[in-house]
Amino acid sequence: AHLSNGQIHEIGGASRYTAHPRLEIQAAIEILQWFEDSIQSKEPRLYTDSIYVQDGITKWIKGWKKTNWKTTAGKPVLNQDLWQQLDAITQTINAQLETPVQWRYVKGHAGNEGNERCDAIARQFSKGGHPALMTVTPWTSEQERSLASAAVEEGNQDSEPEHSQAQQKSAPVLATKKETRLSADPVSLVQSGESKETSQRSVPSINSDTDDFPPPSHSPHHQLNHMIERLRIADEIAQNGYWITTPELAQLLDLPLSTLEKKDDRWLWRNWSILKVHQGGSPSLWHLERVD
Repeated sequence: AHLSNGQIHEIGGASRYTAHPRLEIQAAIEILQWFEDSIQSKEPRLYTDSIYVQDGITKWIKGWKKTNWKTTAGKPVLNQDLWQQLDAITQTINAQLETPVQWRYVKGHAGNEGNERCDAIARQFSKGGHPALMTVTPWTSEQERSLASAAVEEGNQDSEPEHSQAQQKSAPVLATKKETRLSADPVSLVQSGESKETSQRSVPSINSDTDDFPPPSHSPHHQLNHMIERLRIADEIAQNGYWITTPELAQLLDLPLSTLEKKDDRWLWRNWSILKVHQGGSPSLWHLERVD
């Protein structure tokens, strides 16, 4: 989170055996929950390198809710639980803002400072590390918050000794979060969806001397993960029958616009037929069909 006064607040984490798309959604949930606790009124700009998250929360979710969380093919929407959480926290925040949260896509591994930093933090957590994070206000994850609330409630009911100990440990965190308020309006929230879940957090105080991370990795393993993400999103678009613009198609296929402009009205890309939608107006729209 980059604040208007120049301060930076960082969070991160990891979860074993969790699919990459779930971590992308969870990353957005976590930073928005932190923003909600800061009690701000100026809308943030949330940048993500995940087309899945960007289009899911700004476009697809409207249709999912109308069809009782079913795709156009009649199948259950993947990661429905997290999409509902993200939708709920977004609506809660929008209710306290003058204008809604601004969702913006930023291309990953393209030199964007905030995105590169998110990748560095995520990579450290994915390897089991605990990188030093710059923080502005005390923060706890959703799981930690729920555990602390349960401990406090049970402690007030004369619970067993172990519950009382949990209360003593967790209650100060809750009190601090309620008492601490951010003086500066967050300007942007920058997140990347690479292994940032909510188990095991490290929240030291600000220390720029420890902010020493290598540049993002372009290893074959990382490139493979990026490719799989694009294939999964293409499948989601095809299954739901979504139409996408030429710039969106260029992002999905990782191709320059000039290349797409030379394409015919129907052509193949991996497991999909790419078809131009013929309708009046601009810009051009495209439709994907799965080829098995």
